[in-house]
Amino acid sequence: MKVLIWTALLLSSPAVWGLTITSLNIQWYGRGGILEGSQDDEYRDERIQQFLTEEIPESDVFVFQEVTDSARISALLLNYTCFTYHSQKITHQHVVICSKPEFIISSSVEYAVQLNSPGLRPAMILNIKYEGKEIAIAGVHLKAKRASTDIRIKQINALANSSLLGENTIIIGDVNTYDKLSTEREYDDSEIFDQLLAPLNYVQSKNGTDSHTYLSFAKRLLDRVWSRGVEIKTHEVYGPCNWGSVSEPFNNVSFYKRFISDHCAVQITL
Repeated sequence: MKVLIWTALLLSSPAVWGLTITSLNIQWYGRGGILEGSQDDEYRDERIQQFLTEEIPESDVFVFQEVTDSARISALLLNYTCFTYHSQKITHQHVVICSKPEFIISSSVEYAVQLNSPGLRPAMILNIKYEGKEIAIAGVHLKAKRASTDIRIKQINALANSSLLGENTIIIGDVNTYDKLSTEREYDDSEIFDQLLAPLNYVQSKNGTDSHTYLSFAKRLLDRVWSRGVEIKTHEVYGPCNWGSVSEPFNNVSFYKRFISDHCAVQITL
């Protein structure tokens, strides 16, 4: 197992409420937002940094998805340490976790979530210490598309039964949950995940405005949070998914999708 680590750069000030964790899927970051792009095509750095530093409350931990250039995302942050894993595929969408160093205990990768498929993403796990409690933050990006519920169920099962997660755990990221009308199943994906995770004492956190997190015509809620042994005090969505949560021009859907992502940011506070 190989964990890649960078020290990152970002101007910061003390968090107001408590430990704050932000998850953001940055659409094909490192390739200009498209699979067919290259490192030379990535143009969003300035706007992404502005969004992370000026439009959302300060974060102690960031959990990023769809990062094809892990070193580049870390260069947007100051006084953070970033963790990810190695992939030989240049178009692999990494999960990257960046944290203020004073919280870090250790990091690991749960490759079981990859289901032996190089096209899937493992879970990136960061163990931190906050108020005397050790907490595992599991960043995930599960299989996309509405027809892939069975794969997502296997991925959640693999993570839920991981020996790398302790009694205090947060699962956060893009879990690609579709509703039952899309999948033609008895339950929504999120309800199926609840049924799998509840026996292991996980509780799903709901965002305060019941906002969608994905900027599509269907306005899907793809980015979610589960926790056990940890109290989540606030859970908010930032970006045009939650109108008025950010200022112009980031409140504009077209601008946001061009310069940030097709996902909005999800932020929780402990």
